[in-house]
Amino acid sequence: MAKEISSAVPEGTKQQIADTLVSASFVLHSGGKTVTEFAKVVVGDSKVDASIEHRKEDEKMIGANGAFGEAGACTSLARAYAMLLDQGERDNAEELKKIALGRFLKEHFTGEVDKVRSGW
Repeated sequence: MAKEISSAVPEGTKQQIADTLVSASFVLHSGGKTVTEFAKVVVGDSKVDASIEHRKEDEKMIGANGAFGEAGACTSLARAYAMLLDQGERDNAEELKKIALGRFLKEHFTGEVDKVRSGW
């Protein structure tokens, strides 16, 4: 079960995690609510709400969400997963992985994690 991220994690990193998770939740045509709820538990309502507002503004500037399909959501989830692991948040990372694997093939998700880890 997801839990609030450690207070030792820098605020900027928490916001990056929120931004990445919100990005994924906006692209997923179904299942986005689960990602948003996970994000609110892990980084808090205020960070997620700020990310949602920024994303809405971005969409006004660049067009409709989902323009690149749901593959971008897998990349965003992989990025958030890697960031959580980097911060020592293994339990939350594993919870997020369960969410991702409920939506994407394991090979696809782990491939995206590998790409993120390699700096892609």
